[in-house]
Amino acid sequence: MGKIRFHVLPLPPILALGLAAWLAISAVDWRRQAPLWPAQAPPAEPPAVAVGRAAPDFTLAELDGKPVSLAGLRGQPVVLLFWADWCPECDAALQHLADVKAGAPRELRILAINIMQGPEKVAERAGKHSGSITFVLDSDAAVSNLYNVRAVPAYYFINRDGILVGRVSGAGREPLVEGYVWHLLATPGGRAGHAE
Repeated sequence: MGKIRFHVLPLPPILALGLAAWLAISAVDWRRQAPLWPAQAPPAEPPAVAVGRAAPDFTLAELDGKPVSLAGLRGQPVVLLFWADWCPECDAALQHLADVKAGAPRELRILAINIMQGPEKVAERAGKHSGSITFVLDSDAAVSNLYNVRAVPAYYFINRDGILVGRVSGAGREPLVEGYVWHLLATPGGRAGHAE
C-alpha cells in the first residue's frame, strides 16, 4: 500500500497581499474614515458631576429624619464623604475629617453620606464624631449614583458658590484632602481653582 500524500500549495504572495488589501479596504469607508460595521454606542451624556461645574443638589435625611439639602448649604464650603461601615479606610477618613474640622472655621460643613445602610449601622460612627460631621443616609444609593461614586471613601469638595472644585477617592489621601479643604477655606468667595 502506498502512502497518501497531501500537497499544500503555498499561497502565491501576490494573492496574499491582495486578500489583505481587500480586507482592509472593505472594513473602512474611506470617505468617512470610520468602520463600516455597526457603530458602537453613542457617547454617554456628560456626567452630572464634573469638576468646574455646579454640584447637583440633593436632599438626604440625617439619622433623626431631619432633611439636609446641598442647596441649603450654599455660601459655605462643603466636603462630601461617601462611606460605608464595612470599609476600614472609611473609619480613618471619618476620623481625619473630624480632626480637620476641629482646626477649621465653623463655616466648613462636612456631610458623611452613608451608602445603603440603615441608621443603626451609622449611629455608632455618628456618636464618635457628633458635632463635627453631619451624617446623612443615602439608603437607595441615588446620590451615590448621581455623583458617580465607584469606590469608598470618596471625597467631593464644593466651594461656597456650589461648584465642585475637586474629588478624591481611596485611602491614604489625607494630604490631598487637607489641601482641598484649606484651599476652599482660603479662597474668598469660594472661587477655588479645580484639579483632580
